Amino acid sequence: MEKMNNLKKILEEATSIGVASHIDPDGDNLGSIAALTLSLEAYGKDVHLIIDDYVPEIYRFIPGLDRRVKSEEVGEVDLFFALDSADEGRMSPGVQEIFNKSKKKVVIDHHRTNPGYGDLNFIEMVSSTGELLYEILSGLKLPINKEIATGLYTAISSDTGSFKYDSTRPRTHEIAAHLLAYDLDLNEITKNLYQRRSLAKTNLLTKALDSLEFYYQGKVAMTFIDKEDILSLGAKHSDTEGIVEFIRDIDGVDLSIFLKERKLDGTKISIRSKGEVDATKIVQVFHGGGHKRAAGATYPGDFAACKEDLLKILDGVMDEGHSTR
Repeated sequence: MEKMNNLKKILEEATSIGVASHIDPDGDNLGSIAALTLSLEAYGKDVHLIIDDYVPEIYRFIPGLDRRVKSEEVGEVDLFFALDSADEGRMSPGVQEIFNKSKKKVVIDHHRTNPGYGDLNFIEMVSSTGELLYEILSGLKLPINKEIATGLYTAISSDTGSFKYDSTRPRTHEIAAHLLAYDLDLNEITKNLYQRRSLAKTNLLTKALDSLEFYYQGKVAMTFIDKEDILSLGAKHSDTEGIVEFIRDIDGVDLSIFLKERKLDGTKISIRSKGEVDATKIVQVFHGGGHKRAAGATYPGDFAACKEDLLKILDGVMDEGHSTR
């Protein structure tokens, strides 16, 4: 209650507010930052929704995202909300600069690896940042309408895999029910989140399957996409989203790993687990983070070196019965 009162006081005193999340945005952070922006605007505040990254087309239906601006368009702000970002390093350089210069910093996140880098931190291990944000908005009696509810529902649905992941709890469904009561267009949300795949994205998935390899008696599946693949297929880097989940769903696979060559340098690691292996134990070696079932990191070298180091780490975390590659 004290934290909520402190947030209310900080909010009342702020004249300009910045809202942002992490690089490579997904449904949870985009839905959350859009919802918070609309709620604060409805409350009468001057808000800057800052997104330096490309916003995937499947999320562009979320109300409020049309207000987004680049970091270079924003000066200093009194109050900054960092949502769904496990650490400052997950923000773009421009967003980090605004965050560091802001007078007050509020962090709202559901990643257990978050060290609490704000002046005021709301960090809870719930299904999504969207779920936590709903509790905060409700607790402060800040505005929630159909557009805001759409962003929150999208955030929760996307980060729970449409309520399939074991982070989903009774309260998650209760909140979803409250949000649906705002007469949401559930078909529009579902169609955009789960029933859209461009031909370029489909071709990219096919290309990824060409490099699919299995380890530890088929318990681990790993695949890779490089920059040339994305360019030659006319795809975007965001079109790789969903590949790691696709290979996770193969029968017998407990752990899926997707490696993507980054735009500038290094390799992005995405890991999904449906067995007992904790994905965060793998990525923490590379200063990554996330959840037991979904985690990620950036490796400073190329694919071959990344793969070799990952396999060494897997030797130490896989179940004893599956320790032979």
